[in-house]
Amino acid sequence: MRSGISLFRNRRRPFLLVAIVMTLAVAFFVLISGNTSTAQAVGRTTDIKGSAKPVIEPDAKGRRVVVVVIDRVGWKDLTANQMPNLRQIMDKGAIGLMNTRTGDSRLPGHTYLTIGAGTRVEGGVVATRAYNAKEEVDGVLAGDLFTRRTGYRAQTGAAVQLELARLTALNENRHYPVQLGAIGTSLHSAGLKTAVLGNADLEKETGRQAVTLAMDDKGIVDYGMVDASVLKEDINAVTGARTDYRAVLNKFRKYKDLAQLIVIETGDTARVEESSEEILGKVLHSQRKKTLLEADRFIGKVIKELDWSRDRLIIITPTPTKRNLNEHLWLTPVIMAGHGMGPGILTSGTTKREGIVSNLDIAATIIDYLGLPPNPNIMGRPMEGMAVNLTVAHLVQMSEKAAFTHLARPILVKGYVLVQIIVLILAMVTVFWRKPQPRFMTPVLLWLMAVPMVFLLLTLLPQPTVWISILFTVVLSSLMVWISLKLGGNHELYPYIILCLATVTVILGDTLTGFKLIQGSVLGYDAMEGARYYGIGNEYMGVLIGAAIIGVTGLLQRFNDKKLVFSGKIAATVFFILIIYVLAAPNLGTNVGGTIAALAGFGITMLLLFGIKPSIRMVAGLVSGIFIVLLTFIIYDFSRSPEAQSHIGRTASELIRGGWQEGMKGAADIIIRKLEINFRLIKYTMWSRVFITSIIVLAILFYRPVGVMKVLQNKFSILYIGFVGVTVGSIVALVFNDSGIVAAATMMIFGSAPLISMVIKERLT
Repeated sequence: MRSGISLFRNRRRPFLLVAIVMTLAVAFFVLISGNTSTAQAVGRTTDIKGSAKPVIEPDAKGRRVVVVVIDRVGWKDLTANQMPNLRQIMDKGAIGLMNTRTGDSRLPGHTYLTIGAGTRVEGGVVATRAYNAKEEVDGVLAGDLFTRRTGYRAQTGAAVQLELARLTALNENRHYPVQLGAIGTSLHSAGLKTAVLGNADLEKETGRQAVTLAMDDKGIVDYGMVDASVLKEDINAVTGARTDYRAVLNKFRKYKDLAQLIVIETGDTARVEESSEEILGKVLHSQRKKTLLEADRFIGKVIKELDWSRDRLIIITPTPTKRNLNEHLWLTPVIMAGHGMGPGILTSGTTKREGIVSNLDIAATIIDYLGLPPNPNIMGRPMEGMAVNLTVAHLVQMSEKAAFTHLARPILVKGYVLVQIIVLILAMVTVFWRKPQPRFMTPVLLWLMAVPMVFLLLTLLPQPTVWISILFTVVLSSLMVWISLKLGGNHELYPYIILCLATVTVILGDTLTGFKLIQGSVLGYDAMEGARYYGIGNEYMGVLIGAAIIGVTGLLQRFNDKKLVFSGKIAATVFFILIIYVLAAPNLGTNVGGTIAALAGFGITMLLLFGIKPSIRMVAGLVSGIFIVLLTFIIYDFSRSPEAQSHIGRTASELIRGGWQEGMKGAADIIIRKLEINFRLIKYTMWSRVFITSIIVLAILFYRPVGVMKVLQNKFSILYIGFVGVTVGSIVALVFNDSGIVAAATMMIFGSAPLISMVIKERLT
């Protein structure tokens, strides 16, 4: 027993013990979490650029994917009209909402090209300029003009994208892999064929963007009919012409035995939408209804031509309507039915959300279904159906809720940030106030700490308007402060401990039960923007780390009994390890920057608690521990199947697959991209203002009033360590996150607010 106790009296050994315990605990969590299967699809390879033809899975031979595009509609449009054939497909297959984010705006030239590339790109008007190879363009065959511009030669029956050079130039400076026409490239590398039928031409403009869905990186689709032959005159149509579905169907019957991917652009809904500002509302409604009914009848004929034992049908809307764009309803309909699909809703490894997928997932889904190797340039993951009874009405409700969160987010968050800045400045004024110090500052500072938790709880309440959300935020945060003060009694630390630990409990509880609160919180992530769909985002990562450090060190300070101090430190270590696991675990979303920040903040806190003084050796050991823990999670995630990997595992796979030189370039691109995001956010986001204000306030407090910080350090020695841990964690979060300024600012809330409050109280006594 004595030897065991003596282990902790040596100042160097606690560091070793903490490192060993953290590493072993993380390894244990890794072993028990998720499915560790490394099984890959039979015969898959990963090099689609090599000379060897990729192997198609034996059970995938003979498969075919048909993509029907009904653009510029929403779920309400599809369900408001009698569309029996579409309803039949919905009953047989899975439905969902598709994020439509691109490398630019949400316009057809961008949305179609993004789907075809499987990564966010921009195309603009030039993406619409595709032609049949035998079609004349300014007196020259499009195929000949294409050869002049690209050096590639297309077959007579092909469709070609004439503006490949401009599209390439638009996307060449992105700091992530871009392969225009990734879908077609993967198919052509395996010897499979592609086809495109239909267009969305207007009277004086081409609308051939559907070619970018199926073309390869050379701008070629094997079989195409995208010229005026797919249209017929109709004096009642808004543009004087509409899709000739009989001609399209006849050509489809010809292509279906030749191509493994067939894209059909119905076109008429897009034409109506593009003309919506030129026609009266009642005419618009009538025209939209007519085009939808005609599209439904056409779908009914297409499904009769399909072999459901091998075919997969995907119906998509790449672009939202103008009205939905204005109302921020940016999630569009997607339906998938056919071989291997049953009734339910769609999800994917990209979103890990029931009912929501990304437009980047379409490419991955087609390639996966056809049994081809994953294309490393495609950011999306294969969509899959879930046997969940979710109706279209639920999807519409999800879309509207996501739109509300998107609209409310800037108002509530910017308001909260502005209040923080005002309160911090006001607090500094009160610190140097010569008159008796105002006692209202403590509740106000506590209020700042309560808001992040309230932003989570708001998800459980009805929020019909933004003003109601603001009212709920003010009232609930004030209620939380009142409860913490009442429960805290006369002890000055209790209110901070209660709020911090309550916040940590709510975040961890939500994380371990499926992120339902974070997904709908204005301080969470935005499904409309699609930057992140699951896991703990940077905002709540900062909140979690900051609240955990102050809550734990405050609790240890309150019960600073020699009999409890050792067991308390061990309990704190275990608690911190749990949070590290939650941040790092691939099955929970893997926030790499958050894991590094947590390891740094928690690590320095625990080392100081165990009496290890700062030194180069300590810093080196802490950095080594961070590297070991991260490497453990990366290796684990890398070992899982591609469909199960989180973004960190997939990034590692892509870097390794590319070889040493490509891997280094890929790593450099990731670093540059993250730095660009950070610099942009520091320059424009209001979070940078509150972080800088917090740093300035804390810097001043370290020197003025003279001696007050030394008094607090002596009086609250353990809590003071917590302040150091939060400061270190926020700085590391700033450096290692692509939106680190946000995480650093939310983390500093829990360091600056209690410290300023304690300084004010010290001035009162």
